[in-house]
Amino acid sequence: MPTTPSKTILLFLKRSADAAAVETLLAAGGATTVIARNPEQALQYIREGNVSLAIVDLSVGVLAADALRRADERTLLPLLFVSGEPVPEATLSRIYELKVAEFVPLPAPAVIMQAKVELLLSAAAATAGAPPHARESSSTAQHERYRLLAKAASDYALFFLDATGVITEWTESAEQLFGYTPEDVVGQSGAILFTAGDRAQGAVEAELTAAAACGQAKEFRIHVRKDGSTFPALDRTVALRNAGGVLRGFAKIVRDATALQHLQENERRFRQIFETAHEGIWILSADARIEMVNHRMAEMLGYTAAELVGRRKFDFIFPEDASHIQELFAQRRAGRSATTEVRFRRKNGTPLWTLMSARPVQRDGSFAGTLDMFSDITARRHAEKRFRLFFESSAAGYALVDPATGRYLHVNQRWCDMLGRTREELLQLTYRDVTYPEDWGPDLQRFSDLFAGRVSEVSIEKRYVRGDGTMFWGHVTSSIVRNKSGVPEVQLSVVQDITARKRAEEELVESRTRLRLAVEAADLGIYYYDGSTGENAWNEHARRLLGIAPEQVVTADIVLSRVHPDDRALVRSEMERLRGAAETALEFELEHRVILPGGIERYIAVRGFAETRLAPDGRPALHVVGALRDITASKQSELDLRNKVVERTRELEEKTRQLEGFVYTVAHDLRAPLRSINGVADLLIDEHGRMDRETALANLERIKATTRRMDGLIRDLLAYSRVNQIEIALETVDLAAVTQSALRELAPEIEITGANISIAAPLPIALGERVIIEQVLLNLLSNAIKFTRPGEAPKVHVSAHENEHWIRIEIRDHGIGVPAQYHHRIFNVFERLQSSRDYPGTGIGLAIVAKGVERIGGRYGVRSEPAQGSTFWIELKPAKI
Repeated sequence: MPTTPSKTILLFLKRSADAAAVETLLAAGGATTVIARNPEQALQYIREGNVSLAIVDLSVGVLAADALRRADERTLLPLLFVSGEPVPEATLSRIYELKVAEFVPLPAPAVIMQAKVELLLSAAAATAGAPPHARESSSTAQHERYRLLAKAASDYALFFLDATGVITEWTESAEQLFGYTPEDVVGQSGAILFTAGDRAQGAVEAELTAAAACGQAKEFRIHVRKDGSTFPALDRTVALRNAGGVLRGFAKIVRDATALQHLQENERRFRQIFETAHEGIWILSADARIEMVNHRMAEMLGYTAAELVGRRKFDFIFPEDASHIQELFAQRRAGRSATTEVRFRRKNGTPLWTLMSARPVQRDGSFAGTLDMFSDITARRHAEKRFRLFFESSAAGYALVDPATGRYLHVNQRWCDMLGRTREELLQLTYRDVTYPEDWGPDLQRFSDLFAGRVSEVSIEKRYVRGDGTMFWGHVTSSIVRNKSGVPEVQLSVVQDITARKRAEEELVESRTRLRLAVEAADLGIYYYDGSTGENAWNEHARRLLGIAPEQVVTADIVLSRVHPDDRALVRSEMERLRGAAETALEFELEHRVILPGGIERYIAVRGFAETRLAPDGRPALHVVGALRDITASKQSELDLRNKVVERTRELEEKTRQLEGFVYTVAHDLRAPLRSINGVADLLIDEHGRMDRETALANLERIKATTRRMDGLIRDLLAYSRVNQIEIALETVDLAAVTQSALRELAPEIEITGANISIAAPLPIALGERVIIEQVLLNLLSNAIKFTRPGEAPKVHVSAHENEHWIRIEIRDHGIGVPAQYHHRIFNVFERLQSSRDYPGTGIGLAIVAKGVERIGGRYGVRSEPAQGSTFWIELKPAKI
C-alpha cells in the first residue's frame, strides 16, 4: 500500500476522467493528491493519518463518506463532495448537515475548487480539538489563509460577526461583492445585507440561531449590495467557539450564485443534448478508453452505457480494421480532426457502419482524449451495395454524371451497349456529346430547373446518337443527389431504349388519326364493351350523347337510366338478344330517345356488332362494339315536316272552307244587284211604251244605286285583297299622324252626320306597316260613325294605353252595340248583323281590320253590349326608340 506525504488530499472518484481533472485543478494550486481506486484503499490512506481532506464522488453516498472519514480518530476529516450529475436538494441538505463538508458540481473552475479546499481546511482547523498551544500557533496562519482565500475568490465574500450578529471583520472579498467598505459596515448588524422582507420575517436571527445550534447553517437567499442592487447567493454561517465550547461569533461565507446558476443551467443543457442527441457520442481518454457515452451510442452497439464505460475503443473493432482505426486515433493524438466512415462490431457480432466526426481534446496543452460523434449509416451502406449490384446488372442504361460539367463519372455496361461505345470512351464524354442536336435546347431548360431545385426529377423522352452516327429514342429519368448544403453532387440518369415503342406509337397515332377523322366526319359516338374484363370504352362524343360525365363508369344500368321511359322496353329487349349472341357476329340497329341531365330529350340511332368469345378462364364473354349518332335534327325535321303538312292541310282546309263561304257570299251578294238591275231592265223593256217619264227615271235611278252598291262591294274586296298582298316591312308609325289622315278621308261623313270625334293625346309611336294601320283605323272610325242609334249624332273617342310589351288603341262609340255571341263573327268576311238598308255597307270592313292587324303581328278585339255602345281595340308592338 503506498504511503502519502503530509497534508495530502485524497481523491476517491468513480471516473478516472474526473479524478484526472480534479488532480489537475489542485496541482495548479500546489496541492499534493493521492487517488484511491476502491473503498479499502481510501480507508487505508485515512487511517495512516496523513490525509488532510478527502474529495469524494457523491455516488459513494453521504453517510458512507461520513463513516469513511471517521477512520481518522484524531480529527474530523473535511469532506468535499463532487458530482457530474444533477443533485437533488435533499442530498445537498444532508451534505451541509455534516460538519466540515461542502459540495462542488463538476466540471468546476480551478479557482472555485481551490477556494473550497482552503475553506474546508480553515474550518476544520477552527473547530478541531487540537491542544491550546497548537490552536494559538495556528491562529495567525489561519487568519492569513482566510485573507488569501477571501482575496482569491472573487465570487465569495468572507466576513465575521460577533455572537450578537454585529459585523466585526470585513474582508476584501466582502467589499468586492457587496460594495461596502469596512468603515461602512463594521460595528453594524449583519441585517444590513438582507432584504427588507427577510428582515421582517426574522431571517437574520433564525440563521444565527441555526448555526449556533448545529455548528453551521446553509441558506439560499437574495442579498442587497450597497447600491441597492440584489443578487442570488449561497450563504454558509459557521459558529466559532473557543476550546471550552463558548460561542465567540460567526464566520459568514456568501457565494454569488449568479454564475453558478448559469453554470448549472449550461451543465443541464449539455447533459440533455448529450443524452437526447440522435447521433451516438462518446468521450475517450488519452489511452482510448471510454470515459463518457450517451444512450444512443450504447444502443447502436447493442450495449448499456455502464457496459461501455472504462472499455477501450479497440474492443469493438473487427480484427481486419484494427490498423486503420489505430491510424485514425494516432491522427487525433497528433491534433487533427476528421470525418470518415468507421466500421464497428456490435455486441451480437454484426457490423455497424458509422460516419464518425472526431476531434482531439486538449488539457493544459496536452492530448487528453477525443470527442467522437457517430451517425449510423449501416442501412445506407447496404443500400449502396445493392445499388452497385443493380447498377451493373440492370437491363436499363445507368449513368452517374457530374452536374457541374455534364461529364460521365460512371456508366453501366447496358448504357455502353445502347450507345455502341466502350466504357472508356464514355468516361471522356458529356451527356451533351451523345444527345441528338435538335433535342439539346429543350434538355438545357429541363436540366437547369433540375439543378436549381425547381423540380426534383426530370422524366423525358429524347433522342441519342450512337457511336456509328445512328439515332435511337430513349426514356430518361434523372435526379440530383445533393450534399447537406443543398449543392448538387451527382446526377443519376436511367435510360430505357424505346425506339421500337416510338415507331409503333407513330404508326398507331397515324392509324388513330385516320380513324378519328373518319369518326368526327361521321359525327359518331364509339363504344366498346369487353365482357371478359368488364372494360367499357366510350369516346367523348358517345358520353356526350348519353349525358355521362368523363370520370363516370359506364354500366348497363346507367345507359338504361338515360333511355326515355317509353323506349326502355325496346332497348332492354335488344340487350337480352345480344347476350345470346353466338360466336359469329350479330348485327344490331335501333333508334330510341334519351333524356339527358336537365330534361333534354334527344333521338339517337345505335348500330353495332355483338359476339360471344371465350375469356382466358374459359367462360363465354360478350364483346360489343358499336356507334351512336344523334338523329334529333333529322327526327325533328321529319316531325316538323309532318306537323307542317298537318298544319298546312288544316290551314288549306280552313281556307278552302273560307273560300267556299267567301265565293258563295260574293256570288250571292254580287248576284243580288245583278238580279235587281236585270229586273228593273226587264221592267223598262216591257213598259217602255206605257211607262211615264218619272217612273222611268226612278227605275233608272234604282239601276244606278244598285251599280254603286256593287262598285262598293268590289272596292272593299279589292281593299281586303290588298291587305293580304302588301309586302310587310315593319317600321315606326306615328299613330297620331295616321289617325289624322284617316279622319281627313272621313271628313264628308263626319260633316253629314255631325259626328263628335275626340282624341286623348298624345298617341304613341308603334311598330307596324303604315298603309295597313291607316286602313285599319279608317274602317274602325267609319263603323263607329255609321252604327249610331237613330236620331243621335255619333260620339267617338280615341285613346291609347302603353306598357312594356303592347300599345293598345281603343275606339269607343255610343252606338247600337253588338251582342256578345257575335263578337268573334263580326270580324269574318261579309258578316253583317244589320240590314244594309238600315246601315249600308258590304260586311268586309272588320275583316280588313282583323287581317291587317294579324299581318303586322298585332291583336284585336271588341267590348260591347246591345244599346250600350262598343269599344273596338287593336294592340301593336311599341317602337324601341
